[in-house]
Amino acid sequence: MQSSLADLLDAWHDFDLLIGTAAATLVGLMFVAASIGASVFLEKDRAAMKAFISPTVVHFSAVLVVALVSLIPSHDWPALAGLFYALIPVLGYLLLLLAALVLFRQSPAGLDLLAAAQITLLLAGIRNAWDMMLWIVIRAPTPNVGDRGDAASN
Repeated sequence: MQSSLADLLDAWHDFDLLIGTAAATLVGLMFVAASIGASVFLEKDRAAMKAFISPTVVHFSAVLVVALVSLIPSHDWPALAGLFYALIPVLGYLLLLLAALVLFRQSPAGLDLLAAAQITLLLAGIRNAWDMMLWIVIRAPTPNVGDRGDAASN
């Protein structure tokens, strides 16, 4: 018995809702982290900040877009598969391309590949966000011991 795409996507509704919410929240937190970093670091640190922030936001945003598109109730097989063909220039999105090819063939296994791609991008984004936070903490200016102005310095 072959299920319709709507039935198959309905089975993944909660997953897409949760992972999309997580991705949207993490994108928002990246803006907070970037704004804090902008007020702490100097111009010489700008390139390094971009190196951390840009790929992390791209990963989280890709997860969010995939989750949102998957939740649209009026998909047909080629339309859902076509979403992923736009992402093939990025080598890291190879799993999404594989999901697209499998979905285009109207195989439910494509939804498993899609979930794996979302999880991979989410984890990559989390790792990059963590690396960025460590980078910020390590390079944060620390006050001189004598400049604290507390009783311990007297």
